[in-house]
Amino acid sequence: MVLLLAILIVLLIYLIIIIEMLGKREKIREYGRYGIAVAVPILFLDVTYLWKLLGIFLHEALVIYLIAILAPMMFLKNFSVTTMGVFYSSELGLRGFSLFRTKLRKFLTYTLGALLISLAIAWLTVEILQPKPSGLLEDMMEEYQVEEMGSLPKSLIIPLIMAASISEEVSYRLGIQNFLASKLRLVSEKEYQVAILLSSSLWAMSHAYNLDPWYSGLVYTFPMGIILGNLFRRFGIESCLIVHSLYNLIVVYVP
Repeated sequence: MVLLLAILIVLLIYLIIIIEMLGKREKIREYGRYGIAVAVPILFLDVTYLWKLLGIFLHEALVIYLIAILAPMMFLKNFSVTTMGVFYSSELGLRGFSLFRTKLRKFLTYTLGALLISLAIAWLTVEILQPKPSGLLEDMMEEYQVEEMGSLPKSLIIPLIMAASISEEVSYRLGIQNFLASKLRLVSEKEYQVAILLSSSLWAMSHAYNLDPWYSGLVYTFPMGIILGNLFRRFGIESCLIVHSLYNLIVVYVP
């Protein structure tokens, strides 16, 4: 129920963003380059892991058919949330992409700190709840007869990790977070925290049932969402992409 509610709310937000993008074609034209720059590599990663993943369960012809249907939808979603996310950010006085307009030392310090805190939260969650894989992840591990995610084929797991990291950050931190801040007029630093809380809640809810017990995903993703949301407000989406990608790789490959 929690996962379904999150999916429905997120899909509704995506729909509103796409409709608004189509209605503001002239205003957002200059931001389209960000959408292309993000959506194209994500699409490549999506197609790469979907080919491998769907091939586990389905015939090759059906895999090609499904990818042909899903690929344009995934591209449109990532293009629209990135383009409009940068647009909403500019309306709020924030920089969606700001790596080359910030002090590198401070950027790296905060990014590393966010990564270490996120890893510490994940470690505590594992130690206390002892979660186990469930759902699709469990099915993949059973199919390949492995006991750890790190033992899955790298041609499957690395594109999956990178696609998930980039797509989730541009969707939740750049897109949804700034969509909510823009529409609810959460402009000041304190007001913007409401948008961070709401987007982090949706992100956490979308991770329900990934692990057993079902609420394990919520326990570590919600505080991580708060960290990443504030990191975005200070340093832009690049810092979030670095933290999320490194976090996923470390969690999968470091015992």
